[in-house]
Amino acid sequence: MKFLEKDLLRSAIARHGGLKCHERRMLTVKFETVDSLKRSSQREVEVWLGRPLAKEWLPEEALQKAERDLKNAERVQAWLWHEDASDFPAALKAICDPPFLLWGRGCKPPLDRSWVAVVGTRSPSEQGKRAAFSLGKDFASLGVVVVSGLARGIDAQAHRGVVEGRGKTVAVLGQGIDWVFPSSNTLLAHRLLENDGAILSEYPPGTPARAYHFPARNRLVSGLCRSLIVVEAPSHSGALITVDFSLDQGRDVMVHRVGLTSSRGDGGRRLVEEGAPVIENGHQVVQMWKDGSIGLGDRQLSLL
Repeated sequence: MKFLEKDLLRSAIARHGGLKCHERRMLTVKFETVDSLKRSSQREVEVWLGRPLAKEWLPEEALQKAERDLKNAERVQAWLWHEDASDFPAALKAICDPPFLLWGRGCKPPLDRSWVAVVGTRSPSEQGKRAAFSLGKDFASLGVVVVSGLARGIDAQAHRGVVEGRGKTVAVLGQGIDWVFPSSNTLLAHRLLENDGAILSEYPPGTPARAYHFPARNRLVSGLCRSLIVVEAPSHSGALITVDFSLDQGRDVMVHRVGLTSSRGDGGRRLVEEGAPVIENGHQVVQMWKDGSIGLGDRQLSLL
């Protein structure tokens, strides 16, 4: 992909830490060109933002990093998704903390389909693995895009089910899109891309996986989707962070039946006690969308 000046500009603004998403958007309006960014001073930026910056404003350094990011992105045939792009997911724009930009590999996923998130523990039971795989395969046959995090366990099994069913799946990472963590899922990532799926991250290429990246990543997993399914999750599972984001974002949360009897399903059982519906397969989910028994349904349902 050939990147434009606006891509370099946005990437440089994203490289300055300590800015909120709406502040980055404000700066893209103020800086119409790369030259205007180079000429900017810390005092000017602080006046525009109405607050002091916690970090020194170094536009030349940010531009150098952004140029490196774009070169790395070109190397892996990546693309950038800006929130003002016509094909940027509307659901993601609507969350309280939308990403300023997303780095992507593969095919941009179709927006004329329904999207669902499938999440759970990294250490599932054999029954949990089979349930996640079956869900992925079900949704592939139904034309539903499956979103998960390419982690070990439930995430990986859901992605594998979609790939096996030759459907579309999106992996949202907590590191740069030019490498896979854990490395054991590298082959799965290649198969996902070969099947016209996509890998997304708000972190530029080369960014290592940091513990604090994953909760931030989870808000994107839920934000992209109409509904979220917890397959199997202990009471302290990171998947429950994604549940919290889903509820804050007004998304539907469902629990797979396999978690009701699993020793690793305490978190899911608590959700059921709090009112989350129980499902066993993807067909049930789509039917619930259609008949309005959960949420408001999608405008895309007529295509199913």
